[in-house]
Amino acid sequence: APSLHLFSILMSAFRYLLSKPMLWVALGVLLSAELLLRQGWHYPLLQPESYAGTTARMQRAIALHGPERIEFVSLGSSIAEYGIDHQLVAEHAAKVGVDHVNLSSPGNSLMSLRAWSRWLPEHFPRLKGGLIVVGPDDYHTFGNGSYELGSVAPLNLGWKTAIEHVPLDRNLPESFGSISQLLLYRNDFRQLLAHPFERMRSVLWWRFEQKRQDRLAFSVSEPNAETLCGMDLSTPAACLSSAKPTQMSDALYQQLRNDCQRLQANQAQQVDLPALAARSARVQAVRLEVLQQLNWRGRTLIVQIPMHPLQSQSEAATAEALRQALYAKASEQGLVKVLNLAPLLAAHGPSCGLYRDLWHLNQQGRRVVTQALLPELTALYQAAD
Repeated sequence: APSLHLFSILMSAFRYLLSKPMLWVALGVLLSAELLLRQGWHYPLLQPESYAGTTARMQRAIALHGPERIEFVSLGSSIAEYGIDHQLVAEHAAKVGVDHVNLSSPGNSLMSLRAWSRWLPEHFPRLKGGLIVVGPDDYHTFGNGSYELGSVAPLNLGWKTAIEHVPLDRNLPESFGSISQLLLYRNDFRQLLAHPFERMRSVLWWRFEQKRQDRLAFSVSEPNAETLCGMDLSTPAACLSSAKPTQMSDALYQQLRNDCQRLQANQAQQVDLPALAARSARVQAVRLEVLQQLNWRGRTLIVQIPMHPLQSQSEAATAEALRQALYAKASEQGLVKVLNLAPLLAAHGPSCGLYRDLWHLNQQGRRVVTQALLPELTALYQAAD
């Protein structure tokens, strides 16, 4: 009978496992390691500049700073990290008696925003509101890929939610980092074992700096005065035919050429408008969930920082309409105020002098954005009183 045959197979498998005690030992070691990693004991040893290490470093800095002091936060990706002078924001807030810190980080996307929205209310008892910085892609992008799993791991997002943003893919072992800490940190551990002394020097340097400078993890904006001037960035083809400007670094010139090649290839592809609309609707639903989770009613400022015009041109007109509609419902409900800085930057002069690459502002662009942002922040702080 089929049932007896199945029982026989199971018994044979069971006897085989009993005959392999070392296999059970190995499984026990792996299971124990997985459970220990889920407790976060390894966070102090993570590579400080990695995605997971950056988040863990922020959490340590929060503990040093005093989470009970923090009233406002800035959230976002590298567009926020490099697009706003966070030190100036913190100083401006301090002048009016408010504690405002920056928790934005390169690589963050919707999944990270979702994780922070769940983590913040539990750890910041005096949190009143904040600003969320978005770029054009944030309106229809559900995540940045499997590397963002590292950014959210110390925030304990939960594997079910993480899989929504990074589906499991057998061809991408790193995608299984949402369900296995061993897979998530495997490269970090390899580097630790290969170069233990370099890792300890890096860890100790960051520890010393965080104790010496309270806001290191929050407010230090990377200086970058490089511009795109001298390159013809009117179209991808014009960009690719441009010679390297004398004042431009070789690294930036090569980066621009690579980006323009990608944009030119994208232009040849037809946009799947129904898929784009469906993805944007899904993103909108999650972003509304984030706003409701934070519950910063009337104390949330959405800051839209545009990319370079050449990068923005690569998006379909439908994507622009989706961006405009994304926060309409939240605005109607009084949940947010949206500040679009694209007109400000367009009116300021040639865009080449405001950007460090096709995605991010340089020092000059950051200064323009921050000066326009400060009055809005004052109003935000007053609304919380």
